[in-house]
Amino acid sequence: MFYLGLDLGQRQDHAAFAIVERREPVVASFHHLAWREERAYERRTLAVRQVERMRLGTPYREVVRRVAEAARHPRLAGRVEIVMDATGLGQPVVEMMAEAKPGCGVTPVTITGGAAEHHDGRVWHVPKLELMMGLRALLEMEELTISRKMAGVDLLVRELASVKREGKKVESKGHDDLVAALALACWRGRRGTVGEKGVRLFW
Repeated sequence: MFYLGLDLGQRQDHAAFAIVERREPVVASFHHLAWREERAYERRTLAVRQVERMRLGTPYREVVRRVAEAARHPRLAGRVEIVMDATGLGQPVVEMMAEAKPGCGVTPVTITGGAAEHHDGRVWHVPKLELMMGLRALLEMEELTISRKMAGVDLLVRELASVKREGKKVESKGHDDLVAALALACWRGRRGTVGEKGVRLFW
C-alpha cells in the first residue's frame, strides 16, 4: 500500500508531495500438527519512494492535476491513498481533488496547534507536533527508509535537519514543505502500528 502526502503551499511556500510505501513482509510456514499453512507478519516498515516540490506560485488546479496524475500511475493505481492538507484554504482544494478523479481515496487533514488528534466525521484534525513526533519516531526506530539515490533526497534531508522542536511547537529555519508532506503520508501509513490507541511518542 502507498500513501501520498500533499502539503499545499501558500504565497511564500511551495506545494509538495511525498509518496511512501508501507511494507508488511509475510513469512509463510506449514503447521504439521494442525495440517495447515500459517502466515506471520514481520515488522511493518515505511519506505520513501518519491518526493516532489513544485515551483512557487503553482496554481492549485495544477497541483491537483499533478498529484492526481501521480496517483493514477500504473505502479500505484488501486494501491494508494492521498492524505492532503486541508488547513485554511485547503478544503476547496480537497473538493478540486475529488473532481479530478484520482482513482483513490482522499483523506483531508487539518493541521492544528492542539494537543490531540480527532475526527469530526469529515476531516481529521491533527496537531503539527503530533505529525512531526511520529515522523521523528519512525526515523529513530529505523522504521522509515530514505534512498540516497532518490531525486530530491538532498533537499528532503536538509529540511529534516532544519526542523526542531521548541517546547510544544515545531519550528523550521527554512522551508519544510517536503517534511510536512512526508509527515502526512507517514501519519496515515503508521496508523494501527506506531502511536495506536492514543499512545503518544516524544523525542
